Amino acid sequence: MTALELSSRSDRARLKSAVVAYYDFAWRVLRRFGLSSDEADDATQEVFAVLASKIAAVEPGAEKTYLFQTASRLASNVRRRRARLPVQAGDGELDAHPDPSPTPESLADANQRWRRLDELLARLPDDLRSVFILCEIESTTLAEAASMLEIPQGTVASRLRRARAQLLASMEVCSSESRKDEP
Repeated sequence: MTALELSSRSDRARLKSAVVAYYDFAWRVLRRFGLSSDEADDATQEVFAVLASKIAAVEPGAEKTYLFQTASRLASNVRRRRARLPVQAGDGELDAHPDPSPTPESLADANQRWRRLDELLARLPDDLRSVFILCEIESTTLAEAASMLEIPQGTVASRLRRARAQLLASMEVCSSESRKDEP
């Protein structure tokens, strides 16, 4: 018997609701934490499998927080596991779910910007990256991010400020390096 078969009808309904509401959120979080598209696909399923096995213990209304924390830990595990493996070429895939109507040029530009953001995010420590992903990419409020990360709102604000400053500094370094490479 699986965890789903053992859970109550209300738990199954909560799980179904969480999958519908937060599947894309979990996938995006995993991608922003540095997983490839294929890794994010697999990890998203694993995140929801964990939720399915623990749904009865998750407070109703806290599913998004639980999913974020689980995705964050899982992404960290995948990155550690990947670091132990030989280096392989990047996945070379489109980095975001594209808008159905853009031109090929605008799609290429958008994908290049997402790849660049992913590279810059990879340079941030996990505590700053978590706050930046939630507040800037997922548009959560400082209060929501504080609740999800289980830290004070002032700490969220401080980490967001530091993340922005580090990203800006990294962008300036990249920009000056690219100008040096021009003829």
